[in-house]
Amino acid sequence: MYNIVKLLGLIIRQFCLPNPFEAMWPEQAFVLNWAFGIILLPVAYFITGLWYRRGEGAAVGCFLFNVVYIGLTMILWGVLEVVKIVMDNLLIAAIIAGALLALVMVGVLIIRHLKKRKTTPETM
Repeated sequence: MYNIVKLLGLIIRQFCLPNPFEAMWPEQAFVLNWAFGIILLPVAYFITGLWYRRGEGAAVGCFLFNVVYIGLTMILWGVLEVVKIVMDNLLIAAIIAGALLALVMVGVLIIRHLKKRKTTPETM
């Protein structure tokens, strides 16, 4: 089952998701998509770790990872579409995308910290 979910996720990520950079910078879209993909993969893995623990069902973990990755890609696409409407500036778009990614990571770290506090027994 894991291999089927993994293959479907790969196909969806490669062929069905929009390239967020294509509308703004068609010449650099392929390279930018690869560069941000390298950043999004570990972020999606990290976020998936909030709900999934290794060994609890690989197919479920793979499915959750794909959902998180697709969500992050769509958020990036939406941000870049808004930036495109406002201005056509690569630096501004990179700053906004980086700030959004940083906010997501801070939120994830806060959630992870709160979960650890709940699960660790109080010391007396």
